Amino acid sequence: MTMAYEMREQARAEDLQRRLAAEQLVVDRLRDIDRMKHDFVEMVTHELRTPLTVLKGNIGLIRLMKKADEESLISMEKEIDRLIRLVNDLLLITQAEGGNIDLNMVFFNFKDLFGEIYSQLLVLDNDVHTIVMDQVEDATIKGDRDRLKQVLLNLGSNAIKYTPKGGKITLGLRKMQDDVCFWVSDTGQGIPEEELPHLFDRLFRGRNSYKLTYREGSFGLGLSIVSW
Repeated sequence: MTMAYEMREQARAEDLQRRLAAEQLVVDRLRDIDRMKHDFVEMVTHELRTPLTVLKGNIGLIRLMKKADEESLISMEKEIDRLIRLVNDLLLITQAEGGNIDLNMVFFNFKDLFGEIYSQLLVLDNDVHTIVMDQVEDATIKGDRDRLKQVLLNLGSNAIKYTPKGGKITLGLRKMQDDVCFWVSDTGQGIPEEELPHLFDRLFRGRNSYKLTYREGSFGLGLSIVSW
C-alpha cells in the first residue's frame, strides 16, 4: 500500500466525518425547531386559556344578572388588552424572524426619547418605585426610533415588575466615541446566574417570574423582541 493511497483513504475518511457531522447538525437543528414549535403552541394555548375563560365567565355573569356591572366590564377590558398584546408580540416576532420588518432609520436625539420613556414609566409605575435618569447625555443617533422606544419600554416595564415596592429604577445614557451606551438598572433581586444564558430566548421565563401574579406576568416574549 503506497503512501499516496493511504493519504487518499485518510482524506476520504475525514471528508466522510465532516459530512456526517454536518448532517448531524442539520438533524439537531430540525429537532430544535420541532421542539420550539411544540413549546410555542403550548405557550400560546396556555396564555389564551385564562383570558378567554375570564371573558366567558363575565359574559355568563352579565347574562345572568341582565346587566353589565362596571367591575365585569373592567375585567373584560383588561383581558382583551392582554390578548391584543399577545397577538401583537407574536406577529412582531414572526415578521422579524421572516425578515419582513423594514426599519425606519432616521437621525434623532436619543436623550429626547429617554425623556418620553421616563414619563411613560412614571405613569406605568404609579409611584410604587423611585425612577430616576442618570448620566443622560445629548446623543444624536441614526436608528428606528419606534423600535428603540419599544426596547426601552420593555426593559423599563421588566424592572418595574421585578423590583420590590419602594425600590429604585435607573435609566442611563452616555456617549462612547461613535456609539452610545444605554442601560436600565434596578434594585430588584437580580437574575440567577444559571438563567443568564437563556435570558433572551423566546418563551423563556425564569423562576423569579413565577412569583408574579397572573396579571403582572409576561408571555416570555418581551426580551426576545428586545434582543431582535
